[in-house]
Amino acid sequence: MRILILSQYYWPETDSKPSELAQSLRAAGDEVTVITGFPDYPSGRLYDGYSLGLLRRESVDGIPVVRTFEYPYHGTRSLGRMANYLSFLVSAPLGGLLAPKADVMYVWHPPLTIGVAAWLIARLRRIPSSTTCRTSGQRLRSSRASSGLAWQCDACRSSSALCIGGPTTFLR
Repeated sequence: MRILILSQYYWPETDSKPSELAQSLRAAGDEVTVITGFPDYPSGRLYDGYSLGLLRRESVDGIPVVRTFEYPYHGTRSLGRMANYLSFLVSAPLGGLLAPKADVMYVWHPPLTIGVAAWLIARLRRIPSSTTCRTSGQRLRSSRASSGLAWQCDACRSSSALCIGGPTTFLR
């Protein structure tokens, strides 16, 4: 299966779950491509070896990675945080258009704004998406969507995505 992973954070940043998922899926024989931002988490400064740009393609452990622009900021000012999240929301769909053909997209939250980028990519690429809602006390309920059975997560109010409790249940 050809899987597109959308995550604002990816290796070498500290949130290792998207990287672990990509490596596990690749080890299982799937073709994986990652769309992510330029690494700046948690300091808000770009990691060594990276310079800010609109787009950068690279390979991380044999996995194709498309990095798209995001305003590097992780401080406490609301405007800086909004600029960080919104800049990735706008640039990620460009990465989605330039990524190889995929059968499905997996979306790693947070931040919540990534859901809008995922929705745009899924519509433009005409692929289903799956997401993890990391909230306490999430409740799932099934609902019918145009593409068949989907799940709705009360926390993210997403009826076009499959919300799951963790990556281990992803499409398996």
